[in-house]
Amino acid sequence: MEARPITPAFRSAPAPKDISRSASAEPGLIFDDLHDELQDSHHDHYTEPTTAFGSALDEPGSYDLKPPPPSASHTNLEALSRRFFSVDHLNTILKDPALSARFHAFLQQFRPQHVPALTQYFEAKKAQTAVEYANAVANQLPTDSDHPPYIAATLNARFQSRMQENVESLLEDALPAYVTHRLTQLVTESLVKEITGNNAPIMRELIPSLAEVYCITDPSLPDNPIVYASEGT
Repeated sequence: MEARPITPAFRSAPAPKDISRSASAEPGLIFDDLHDELQDSHHDHYTEPTTAFGSALDEPGSYDLKPPPPSASHTNLEALSRRFFSVDHLNTILKDPALSARFHAFLQQFRPQHVPALTQYFEAKKAQTAVEYANAVANQLPTDSDHPPYIAATLNARFQSRMQENVESLLEDALPAYVTHRLTQLVTESLVKEITGNNAPIMRELIPSLAEVYCITDPSLPDNPIVYASEGT
């Protein structure tokens, strides 16, 4: 009888999701990565990974192939905050049809005064991309060393000024409001799932004991002071 090597069962299991990439991923995509985890309702029951030698959790860390959760230092949080409210994040949202539609729907409902600025900025980005493409094509034309590369098109100064006004308007109020709205939604959903015991395992590692962190204020007093806070606050 031919002997066959024994392969641990965990080798055929799907690779764990890389949590650490959230620190470098596009912030517009971080929301949806977390939201997918929160909406994954069919993972109501979590089964421990097993191997041919028993449970992978018998010895803490013995078969733990997942990277550690991302560090949440003050510096990292400040950098992430700047990226959330940056023009790069706004452009990332507008590049993705689903994220762009969600952002537009939010503005229509809660910040309708910014919808014209968003539409104008979106169309202006198309024109800017067309100019960049034209110049890229012109740059391929051969020229001698005494002359600079060809330039096929340029952006008008008034056009650039109007584009800057629109983006500043969006970054000042529209984008911060949208980011706050999305974070509030995600935290609320995660809080409810943690209280009811339906939170995904990955979220339990990222935000442990979220339901135990709370504070109580007194709105009848000036400045709405905090009168009680939990130990984790």
